[in-house]
Amino acid sequence: MVTDASQLPEIDSSWVRKYDVDRDGNAESFSVLEAGPAHPRGTIVCVHGNPTWSYMWRNFVRELGAQWRVIAIDQLGMGFSSRSVKLRTLATRIEDLNALIGAAKVDGPVTLIAHDWGGPVAIGWATQHSERVEQLVLFNTGTQIPTTGIPGLIQVSNTPVLRNAICTWTKAFITGAVVTTGGIPRSIRKAYYAPYTSSSRRRAIAQFVADIPTSDTHVTAPVLRELATRAQSLVVPTLLMWGVRDFVFHTGVLADVQETFPHAQTITLDTGHLSPEHPDAPRLVREWLSQPTGPTTGGQPRGSADLNDALRRRAKESPDAVAVFDAKEKITTTWRELETLILQCRGNLAENGVVAGDRVAILAPFTARTIAFIYACWAQGAIPVVADPGLGITNMRRALRESRPKYVVTIRATRIAARVLHLAHRAQRLDLTSMTQPGKQSPSDWNNIADTDVAAVLYTSGATGPAKGVVYTHGQLRSLAAAIQKQFSISDSDGIAAAYIPFALYGPAWGVAVGLPKINVVAPGKLSAEHLREALNGVNGTILFAAPAPLRNVIKDKAQFPTVRCVMSAGAPVSDVLLRDVAKSFPHAELFSPYGMTEMLIITDGIRGTASSRRGVPVGHPLPGTEVVVFPFGSVASDDLEPLSDGATGEIFVTGPWLSVGYDQHWARNRSARVHYAGREWHRTGDVGHVQDGLFVEGRIAHVIEVDGTQVTPVPIEQAVEEILPGVTAAAVGVTTHGQHTLVVVLCDGTSTGIADIATVNALRGVLPQISAVLYKKALPVDRRHNSKIDRIALSAWATEQLSK
Repeated sequence: MVTDASQLPEIDSSWVRKYDVDRDGNAESFSVLEAGPAHPRGTIVCVHGNPTWSYMWRNFVRELGAQWRVIAIDQLGMGFSSRSVKLRTLATRIEDLNALIGAAKVDGPVTLIAHDWGGPVAIGWATQHSERVEQLVLFNTGTQIPTTGIPGLIQVSNTPVLRNAICTWTKAFITGAVVTTGGIPRSIRKAYYAPYTSSSRRRAIAQFVADIPTSDTHVTAPVLRELATRAQSLVVPTLLMWGVRDFVFHTGVLADVQETFPHAQTITLDTGHLSPEHPDAPRLVREWLSQPTGPTTGGQPRGSADLNDALRRRAKESPDAVAVFDAKEKITTTWRELETLILQCRGNLAENGVVAGDRVAILAPFTARTIAFIYACWAQGAIPVVADPGLGITNMRRALRESRPKYVVTIRATRIAARVLHLAHRAQRLDLTSMTQPGKQSPSDWNNIADTDVAAVLYTSGATGPAKGVVYTHGQLRSLAAAIQKQFSISDSDGIAAAYIPFALYGPAWGVAVGLPKINVVAPGKLSAEHLREALNGVNGTILFAAPAPLRNVIKDKAQFPTVRCVMSAGAPVSDVLLRDVAKSFPHAELFSPYGMTEMLIITDGIRGTASSRRGVPVGHPLPGTEVVVFPFGSVASDDLEPLSDGATGEIFVTGPWLSVGYDQHWARNRSARVHYAGREWHRTGDVGHVQDGLFVEGRIAHVIEVDGTQVTPVPIEQAVEEILPGVTAAAVGVTTHGQHTLVVVLCDGTSTGIADIATVNALRGVLPQISAVLYKKALPVDRRHNSKIDRIALSAWATEQLSK
């Protein structure tokens, strides 16, 4: 039988200590895990919730104990602390914590880290001793009865007979908390159960559950209300660490806690209830405690036209002209009809309780009604969350957990899919068709939405890491719309077709008709010339936006599009070979390959002044107001940053008026992605390249290849190969065999898989002698959104396997 924590895995016996206290005349004993240096930076007290104990904080004791005095407590009745006969409530446990802090002779400032019901205990102590609180870290907890209602599990558990059956008589409650978190090894799960081997030792678990106020008349309800009120004046550095797969303290509860602590920074973790068990959690907390940084802001532009202004003008000046043509459904929507849809939608948003600042997930295909719905959200100050199907189910589910939308708009098909796949299941559902029908309210005035108000959360593709929500303000999107319109001379006489449908959202902001081609949003590379032509013809199209893959498919049969004056291609490096072929199919078009990413949409003008084969892909010069610098590989925010000289390859950083606010719900991502230089905030793109009369992109930093001690970038190699072998797509990857780093080129011609013939190998080595092997692969691993970004890491693993056979 385990009698103390020292007998359990991952516990240093020197950490295990006891503190004796007098609680209302009763002798009680706190068991704690404690570590710290002789001269600590400060004191950290970790407070667990229910049904856990100090074991939850073992990794934090190890991670933080080298610099801070760390005390992870077992609350009375829990873990290996004494089993008190007295019923303990929230108020009692706050007093217990104060007694422990006194017994441990903690005299100076205190940093509190808490989880679950330990959160109210820690916050309660903090509000009573605010002058002593240095920092606050909260994991999956609550400060009030959730606005989304009491979770069903808690309601069920609070029935006396069931509560005892689940919490006291059996280990069901603690087993459920540990197992449903996922990924916890069996030995660690057993350690969590160790202090709770009998009904008498589990009595406090049931007491904890019974103390959760499920109504305003509950004995703890007024204590919790006062705590929540006083917590709003507790303005200390605060970090919220949230496991987004927690079905009790879900992201709806996170929203409540963020309202209590509006100054808090947030990190979301892809885990369940026992979020402190996430392997990154201790390190992230240490980094935050060591170098707390303020929130990122991005660009702060002022004065650009509201996103609804141009469409309102078109509805007045040319009401019967085409605004949107849906080529798939063969539906034409005029400017008057589009404005009407927006007004009707605004009324229905208000009728359904949607107010400024509410987040609304878009789970509907892009049609005129979807565009109207998004513009209505902007007019009302609501925040669309755009996580398109190109993310894939796993990334979409995570995105919709992290972004915690209050509402979700669907059509019948996506509503069924959302239910089956458990997408945004806590959000109130809005039907797109109903939302764009006449309702009881019909607003006549247009709201004045501030430039600084949040406008949208747009998700990255997930092709270069986890899909991340990127926050934009109205001012940032407005200034971007104005800059693109000016740079490419977009006017009312133009019509635009977009092979990446969300790009079509800008059409109404420019007062330009939008053609929506019939396209599979998760396979845009299959866009046909016929379907593109239909979309262009529906709006007298003169402008096309498409990633390289759909462009390549559209022109494969040498189709002609003589009415198009402007082709923009982005989403992945665009080769000279592809642009030369595009020029043949679009004989009257100017061709542009602007540089951008979700975090800062369109940065350069895309004008190609030089061939790209040996120096990377030229993407033009920065648009007015934007800047690009290249820093050495591995530059961090704390470095004394100095840009590289022209022609030198390094990591690309960008800034400008429409630089996004940053990543949603993730302090750590923002900390690593943003640096300050020359008085401005810059975004670390993760791309590599150089500046020399314009910007040249050479690939991703994660894809740089080391050959003979030299770092080699993939894109120049790939462009050179495609010049030698027209009709193939090339990918350069690094492969390590027998401890040697080598360069391998993988070719894709759509038909072959295997080792290339010697003639092909010799032809490539004649230009690129460092190539060690050449392989063919029928299909390259690419992103779902653009079908253009090659997953070179996956390809490297495949090449390694092929060459080891």
